[in-house]
Amino acid sequence: MSGITILSSNRSLEATFVSMYGKDLAIRRVWSDQWRDPSEMTLDVCAADPELLIVGSDLSADMARFVVWEVDRRFRGVTTVVLVHDVDIDHTMDLLRLGARDVQLEDPSLDRFKANLDPVVQLARDRHTQSKEPETGELRRRVITTLSPKGGTGKTTVSTNLAVGLARRMPNQVLLLDLDLQFGDCSSALGVRPEHSLLNAVKSTTFDRTALKVFLAQHESGLLMLAPNVLVGPDQASPMPGRSSTQGPKLDKAGPAIAQSPKTARRECST
Repeated sequence: MSGITILSSNRSLEATFVSMYGKDLAIRRVWSDQWRDPSEMTLDVCAADPELLIVGSDLSADMARFVVWEVDRRFRGVTTVVLVHDVDIDHTMDLLRLGARDVQLEDPSLDRFKANLDPVVQLARDRHTQSKEPETGELRRRVITTLSPKGGTGKTTVSTNLAVGLARRMPNQVLLLDLDLQFGDCSSALGVRPEHSLLNAVKSTTFDRTALKVFLAQHESGLLMLAPNVLVGPDQASPMPGRSSTQGPKLDKAGPAIAQSPKTARRECST
């Protein structure tokens, strides 16, 4: 049985969720004064295999932290949201580090409360569905973007170390893409001298996977790289006429790609 499980002694909280999501999801509130320890409580809470677990604000901070940690450790398909009366930055950061998906204020306005929860509910349903899908053996593609609005903040250090670490686990399946055409130094940080640059790849007449491989440099860790071999000026870094600045090569069967953005970036790109 999927749906939303509420861990709280507050009956009115259950009524609130029934009014918001009762037509589409099963709502179940779990509470007992007879639990012998927090582990038993967590097992009871997740017994119905919920998509979303709501931890009520009536739980103590220590108890909420334990539940979040235990659920994240043992029930990876369950998304946890913790409700609080007041914002405490340290407590919120602790909960997020332990595995909570979100920390929400119990808003007296039902419309605002639902508007804040709706994205998390949809995410919880998607995650729960994916957790039940059988493993196909195929690699999951992922793009990780490292960026900052200014230079000298460690983008190169983070990008290269993360990329090499992943490549050692998945040789020849990780691509490091240095998008900083003017100041990119990922290649020098790794001691690699690329023969081709991103500009060469973009100018290629085809985006065929096999054809694009000739532009990639390789690090001793098994990491594939596409980075500037000669730094270019501002006039050369602009998109080519007739081609979107977001259009680029697609490598089928590729694992994670680590993209380092230019220092002039002002917003994060999500994938």
